Amino acid sequence: TCREREQLLESSQDMERLTSSQHCLHELFEAQAAHHPEKTALVYESSRLSYDELNRRANQLACYLTAQGVKPDTLVG
Repeated sequence: TCREREQLLESSQDMERLTSSQHCLHELFEAQAAHHPEKTALVYESSRLSYDELNRRANQLACYLTAQGVKPDTLVG
């Protein structure tokens, strides 16, 4: 639809602006989640997650992995 196309263009422009600087992927994602928490970040079949929900789940996973002893540069399968 037209609205979906507009949202994609807006998101693309936001990402272009953010990626023009030297940021890590997780920093870019955090910025996107802060600026557009309600926007859809992930779609799988009939499930959708907003940037806010995906960010919260990623942070939960990071905390769990840290508690399990995972450190930077540790491979996790």
